[in-house]
Amino acid sequence: MNKIPNFDEKKATDFILNHKDPYVKFAFQRDIEDMDFSKSEFVELQSSLFEDRKLASLTSKQLDTGAWESPEKDSVFGPLQKSTIWTLVLLGQMRLNGSIVPEIVKALNYTFETQYDHEKKMFHNNHPVWGDFMQSHNSTALRAFLQLGFDSRKDVKQASLEHLEHIHGQEGLCKYKKKNYRCAWGLVKNLLFFNEWPENWRNQKYRESVKVCQNHLLSHDLSKADYPRERPNPNYKWINFSTFKTYHSDIFEGLESLVLSGIKSHKIIDKTLDVVGAQCTDKQTWMCGLNVNMKIKLEKKGESSPWLTLRGLRVNKALK
Repeated sequence: MNKIPNFDEKKATDFILNHKDPYVKFAFQRDIEDMDFSKSEFVELQSSLFEDRKLASLTSKQLDTGAWESPEKDSVFGPLQKSTIWTLVLLGQMRLNGSIVPEIVKALNYTFETQYDHEKKMFHNNHPVWGDFMQSHNSTALRAFLQLGFDSRKDVKQASLEHLEHIHGQEGLCKYKKKNYRCAWGLVKNLLFFNEWPENWRNQKYRESVKVCQNHLLSHDLSKADYPRERPNPNYKWINFSTFKTYHSDIFEGLESLVLSGIKSHKIIDKTLDVVGAQCTDKQTWMCGLNVNMKIKLEKKGESSPWLTLRGLRVNKALK
């Protein structure tokens, strides 16, 4: 049975349950222990979190429009990790049930009303290199909406299907400096997004697109991040693990995306498990290598990350 080397699940679980941050424990129970959204215990735990200073300070600053930023500052992916949509992404990582939180519902409504281009069928983007469709951004946002429990909303389902239409048949291609590249970051984010899809959404186009993502990521050495790019050497961001960052991905997240999509036995998976395991500390966690400034402070660069420990537990659970 595959698992992450040097990673003790029992010690890691104890580390999480003894952690001082209530958000970590909540995400563990929701994501690893599979606590159901509808259980009264879940509702009580979530309600207690919204009484905490971190989330209370966030919701109290919400504008009448539903935004968490002033209109002149708020945009889909800026300012760096502080826009309304990135706040929803972070709350999705916590595995909250946003459908029962009025502030989150209001923020999601605002996002679709102001930041979704219904003609182009994507979230607005003016990236100077990748253009107006940046699949890693688009899929990251949509994944968060599913994590927050909004799969029953028509606009979320429609936007998800439209994202699938964008990448289906294109094999995850992005135009990078006028060249067609398969964007490995985007494919990882696509897989993470597709892993959240309800079973009744999973049509033939979905299955074909998942297979394309898997095949490309496994056709190169994930453990070395040797995906084709302009520069000959792997981007260092692939090697520095983190959780709440920009659209960047890393080999740990790539491993998670593949394993949770059903790839449990492959030579590339084995090599990547070894690389990830080699960086596991005695505390059964990993050091936060990349981080960005967000409204809600959850971890610091250079410190042990309980959120990465959760990732390890999630990967091991899927490998069983």
